[in-house]
Amino acid sequence: MEKYFMIRSIRVIVVIFIQIAFVSVCYSQQERSNLDDVLKLVFEIKYEQALPLLEEIINKDESNIKARTWLAETYRRLGRTDDAIKSARIALSLDPCNSFAHIVLAQASYPNADSISVHVNKAIECDSTDPNAWLMMWGEAIKNADLEMRNKSLRKLVETGFFTKAALAYGRLELAFLPPNSIYITNGDMDTYPAQAVQVTENFRTDVAVIEKEHFGIPWACRFIRDYQKVSLPFTDQQIEAMNDSMDANGNIITKADKVFKALIVQKQNNQAHRPVTIAPTVNESFVSPYINNFKYKGMFYLWQPQPDDGTVDTLMLKKYLSSINTDSFTGPWASLKDRSPVRRFYTNGVVRILFQIALTYSEELIKANRIDESEKTLEWLESFEKKTEAGEICKDEIKRLRSLMKQHD
Repeated sequence: MEKYFMIRSIRVIVVIFIQIAFVSVCYSQQERSNLDDVLKLVFEIKYEQALPLLEEIINKDESNIKARTWLAETYRRLGRTDDAIKSARIALSLDPCNSFAHIVLAQASYPNADSISVHVNKAIECDSTDPNAWLMMWGEAIKNADLEMRNKSLRKLVETGFFTKAALAYGRLELAFLPPNSIYITNGDMDTYPAQAVQVTENFRTDVAVIEKEHFGIPWACRFIRDYQKVSLPFTDQQIEAMNDSMDANGNIITKADKVFKALIVQKQNNQAHRPVTIAPTVNESFVSPYINNFKYKGMFYLWQPQPDDGTVDTLMLKKYLSSINTDSFTGPWASLKDRSPVRRFYTNGVVRILFQIALTYSEELIKANRIDESEKTLEWLESFEKKTEAGEICKDEIKRLRSLMKQHD
């Protein structure tokens, strides 16, 4: 009888342990599911909605490191720097080698250069496969005038899968038909890094200086542009450091980047600089507006020329771009799932509009030339191309407008 009760007790204990384990697993799965749902809000740039849900997850489980680091990042993106730092430090107390937490601290430490450097290096030391850490190291390398580390960072961004097939294809196309030895000014982020990565990893169009416009307003970046990208800038180190934003007579802010860009254009006007100056179509028109009349649209770039643009379209260049596009290269996502930036994840696929616009502009020029059949074929190609891309069919209204124009030429 005693043996019977012992066996029965063991069975009861086993059943209880199984039930506890089952509940624990279910709870863990529920927590992961809840966090995944919250992160969807983060990547939709709905930080205010995501924040209380992240805080709720932490209140239930203070040891949830992933939720803790995303809470820190969400605080940072909402401008709550002190809360971001506090949350990231708690995450590091739980996991001292958490690369994500170190990157949050690096970004939240701005403008403390020493703190940024410490945490970026620690993030890479902890996880050399984290591309977000290498992206920050790219900036650190430029700041430190370390060309070798800058190029290593770009190689690591390719190796770790930070750049998708579509992003790299776009980078190649940006460079492909630029005039030799061009200065190519970009908006920043994903019209910049992939092109530079292609230069480094594929030795493609290394004659081009790819520069994001905001770097014109950062002293250490200006020095790198001048000394390593060989762009003629008429400023001493002291002048670069002393330069500040100002306001014109109409109350418009003139940024340091505006001033450096103006100096570059003035050199061109005075025939004191010989490298072609080109602007990516992704750059906001306001940056170029004082000189817009001297920039000619070439598809993937605008080219500065000494004489005002006559308004004609370079259809030969547009056709060259369209003929070189392998539409299969632009399938799939434009931003990697490894990229922790909600902004890049949300907006990058919109860059494909630049390619769509080339097709729309070329089609309209064909209509003006009464080459209706060719125009229709271009639009059919565009419709097929759109369907393959992550952005999808976003040109329907423009295509409809052009087909209406065709009918007027019948």
